[in-house]
Amino acid sequence: MADAFIIFIVWYAKFLWNSTVGASLKNKNIAIMYACMVAALFLSGSIFGTVWFMIFVIFTTAVVIGVQDLIKCAPMRKRRKHFFEIFYSMNFKGTDNLYPQFIAEEKVSEYTTVISFATYISLDRWFARKSDF
Repeated sequence: MADAFIIFIVWYAKFLWNSTVGASLKNKNIAIMYACMVAALFLSGSIFGTVWFMIFVIFTTAVVIGVQDLIKCAPMRKRRKHFFEIFYSMNFKGTDNLYPQFIAEEKVSEYTTVISFATYISLDRWFARKSDF
């Protein structure tokens, strides 16, 4: 029984570490959010003596980060919409009955740009419709 409890505690600690610190190391916005939450927790308890300050800081930080991501991702959403309209007008669907989704664009040279899509359409079908693009 004690061994199962220790295994659970170790698993839970790893889960918390990976979902908070591990995710924060990969995403700057999540790291900022956690830092603001911890700062608000200490400030609300020690200085202001109320939890409302912590709720205000967390909410404000979440809204600011959300707006920042919304502005930062606007060009990507615009490109996705552009390619969706093209594929929709061509009725170019994959085996999963979904249209290809734009992922990324990389300029390889002055004359070459690589555009990536997520789709279940074989390369044979892409090359067969090459003239339509």
